[in-house]
Amino acid sequence: MSIHTCEEQVEKILKLPLQLRLYNAIQEKRPFAIRCCDCSKEEGLAGSFARAYFTAPHLEDVESEEQPQVVLCVNRLHAVEEIEEVMTHEMVHAFDHCVAQKDLTECEPLACSEIRAAREAECRDNFHGGVGEVCRYVGMNPFDDSVPKEDENSINNICRWFKKRCARVNAARSVNAVFPGKGWNCVESVFEECYKDSHPFTTRNESGDKSKNVSK
Repeated sequence: MSIHTCEEQVEKILKLPLQLRLYNAIQEKRPFAIRCCDCSKEEGLAGSFARAYFTAPHLEDVESEEQPQVVLCVNRLHAVEEIEEVMTHEMVHAFDHCVAQKDLTECEPLACSEIRAAREAECRDNFHGGVGEVCRYVGMNPFDDSVPKEDENSINNICRWFKKRCARVNAARSVNAVFPGKGWNCVESVFEECYKDSHPFTTRNESGDKSKNVSK
């Protein structure tokens, strides 16, 4: 994929409701950049294998003038659909670092961010080999908690279970790459709390007593 094609897709993606809301929430707190580049020319661990990555100075480095960046690796992206997925994933990391002030160099905060990122990206629609597509086809929303939890056999609960499983497995794999042997335990220790954390995607209705997720 060319850098130009990548940059064109970034502009289109930033017009989508979910991604625009996420982008604006980060920019209001701390300006960051989204950059398309050939990562075969990048040095360091992140540039060696990833389709995309987020880079920023450490939270304690308050005097740093380095701008946080989401880097999209055009040499490892082969379809425009991939750009939306990896860009959303890395922007969640950017939000958690820049806005929520999570230290992503620590296992549990990283696990929390990976759970949220997987939920909004890899596991948002087409998760578990097409299960997500089936859920959408039958009109079920795995984000919807309005279905009674006691109805364990409902399609909605089945969809919800698969979506959670997707987020759990993807997050554990990502964390394990940074903290070998610790990924699953770190993810499990924070999973329920972090999976439910929908900032900044949750909006309130006019009465202020219900919430809903921003759609794609």
